[in-house]
Amino acid sequence: MTAVPEKMTPNFRYREREMLKLLRLLCEGHKIVPVIGLQGIGKSALAIETLHYAAQRKMFPGGAILLKLTGVKSSATVCTLLLNTVVESVHRSKDHQ
Repeated sequence: MTAVPEKMTPNFRYREREMLKLLRLLCEGHKIVPVIGLQGIGKSALAIETLHYAAQRKMFPGGAILLKLTGVKSSATVCTLLLNTVVESVHRSKDHQ
């Protein structure tokens, strides 16, 4: 299952340290790794590039989901967003079979 958008930047550079930190956390078994920071600093690009890097190397055969939480203010909204993203991803993967 994968719910990761297409790459955002063809020339993603200079964020290797952050990418490796995210990969390390994921490989250590963390199921959720938040990427937080000020608006416009490239959080989404970092997450997307990291997940594409992992997918190319088949690091997470069960898949991965990128959940954008911009503007989310409650845990109920997070749960709904996560559920909708998972359902959408399952439907999309069935369409590609």
